[in-house]
Amino acid sequence: MNPQRLKLSIAGKDAAEADRYAGELRQAILDAAPPGTTVSRLRGDTEAMQFGETLVLDVTAAVVAHAVVEGVKLFLHLRKVAIRIDAGGKPIVVDPATPDLEAIITKNLAPTFERS
Repeated sequence: MNPQRLKLSIAGKDAAEADRYAGELRQAILDAAPPGTTVSRLRGDTEAMQFGETLVLDVTAAVVAHAVVEGVKLFLHLRKVAIRIDAGGKPIVVDPATPDLEAIITKNLAPTFERS
């Protein structure tokens, strides 16, 4: 089973807001994910003090993809900002009005795992 890398980027009014939102989204995903799941942060600007507005995780199973969906849904319920998801090399912009988020994400991930 080959993991698929999933990148999620958040736009904010400024770098500090995007950084804060990325931290909130990271925690929402980790709260829904199975133990051992890691979500890394990438800095858009290596000179900046912030951790970064982009999250990266390896999706190794359908349960991790589901955790991403649940984390994104919770985050979008609290914050009304768009999230850019790069799944399988296909960028998707998700906002609170996006229907059937789970189908969109899993459809764009390469078929490396069976849906449980």
